[in-house]
Amino acid sequence: MSIDRFFTKTVTSKRKASSTGNAVEAWANVSTSVKCCIPPASPGDAIAFQSLNLRFSITHQMFCWATEDIKVDDKIVDGADEYIIRMQPKKWGTFYQLYLSEVA
Repeated sequence: MSIDRFFTKTVTSKRKASSTGNAVEAWANVSTSVKCCIPPASPGDAIAFQSLNLRFSITHQMFCWATEDIKVDDKIVDGADEYIIRMQPKKWGTFYQLYLSEVA
């Protein structure tokens, strides 16, 4: 079975816009058609990333094609749900595994 059968979502990836001069963060679209899947993080993954020094928690994983322009601190928008990429994408052959924090 091909991995792309699991990429059932189409989301938007955004990156902080530079030098906007606004007090509120501005985000610019990087891609509006990232094919992926976003399952909840396992309890083991969430615990593995917990630290007194980190001020975020891992809530979800994301899997997408390794050809996507994805970086740490990018925002992933899935309808009304927003996530921040917290860990450097891990490449597994032709796809990435990423860890996300849900934006409240």
